[in-house]
Formats: sequence, structure tokens, C-alpha cells
Amino acid sequence: METFKSLKKRAERIQALQEASPYRTLLRRMASGFIDVALLTVPAMVFIIVEMVFSLPAKQVLLMAFFQLTSVTYNVFCVSRFGTTVGKFLWGMKVVTHQNEQTPLTPKRAFLREALNAVSLVSLLALMVVFAVEGRFAEIDSFVVGKRHDLFIDIWTVLGDVIFWSELVTAAFSRQRRAVHDIVAGTVVIKGDIPKKTMAVAALLASAVVFYAYNQATNVLK
Repeated sequence: METFKSLKKRAERIQALQEASPYRTLLRRMASGFIDVALLTVPAMVFIIVEMVFSLPAKQVLLMAFFQLTSVTYNVFCVSRFGTTVGKFLWGMKVVTHQNEQTPLTPKRAFLREALNAVSLVSLLALMVVFAVEGRFAEIDSFVVGKRHDLFIDIWTVLGDVIFWSELVTAAFSRQRRAVHDIVAGTVVIKGDIPKKTMAVAALLASAVVFYAYNQATNVLK
């Protein structure tokens, strides 16, 4: 039987191999995603102010659509121009093509990575059109973020759940940790050295503060 010392050495070797793999990026991707979303809340808070000033109807749904639009635009621009986003850069990651690991991506391939988010955005816009045509646009908040039910809302909710869980499962368990959007676009996220660990951690903590402020701002819309 193996001794405790030999088992410990084996565990250390396995951990070293895991850390050496450039594809084991799940935790870093979660951290970088937190930072990127925090950045996107800044224009979102400006949009909230605009909604309040002009007394726009369906404020929460309009905010959701605006947030998704800026998210798709931000990711496509950064990945096609720099091969990374602010969050990924801080945590030492870049997006490359799956076959030859080239970066940055072409705008077309970068957009394909955002195809699922684009589908979610288009479906939300379609919901807004349906409610507007039916003369119920002002009521849409109570359906999308409230407890009222509607067939179109239920379909949209299920679509969002499917996208979220499929992304999470593939990013966590596929061989190269490729999420669905990576498979669709033929890309993979690889990691390298973190440029400045202190800055990466500081950005993560700052993002938590930004999220708190954003949460307080969105409470005004409820």
C-alpha cells in the first residue's frame, strides 16, 4: 500500500500538471468576467439616470436590453482588436483560434463568440415588440422581472436558462475548457502569467464595490 508521503507526492504532481495546462481557466474566467461585467455597469448606471430623467416606461427591461447590447459590443471589439478583454488581460488570459492559436480574432469570429448573447438580446427585443404591438409595453417589467406569467416570457426564460447552464457545463468539463460560444466560434481561452497579481486582485475587489453601487441604483427602478 502507498504511504501517506507517496500519496502526497502524487497529489502534488497532479496539481502541478493541472496548473501547467494553459486551458484550465475556469476560475480565472469567472474572476475576469466579474471585472468585465463591473465595467459594463458604469454605462448602465448612466442609462439609469437617462431613464429617470425622461421617465421612460419599462425601465428594467430597457436596462436589460441596453446592458446586453453594450456587452456584445464590448466583447466583440476587445477580442477582435486586442485578443482579450480588460478582465482577461488582468488575469493573464487571451482568446485564440482553436486550430492554430492565433490572436486577435477576426471581427466575424469575435462576433460568433457572442452569438448566444446576441440571440438572447434579439429574443428580448422581440418580446418588447410583441408587448408594444399589444399595447402592453408599460407592463412588460412585471412579466420579465416580476411574477406574472406569459407564454413568450416563459419561452425567453427557458432559453436563458439553457444558455447559462450549457455555457457553465462545457466551460467546466470539456477537454480544453471550451464553453459553447468557443465551440461555435472555433476559439479557446488560454492562460499565461498574470501581469500584476496585486492589480488583478484590486480590480476584483473594486468590482465588488461597483456591483454594490449598481445594485443600489437598480433598486430605484423597482
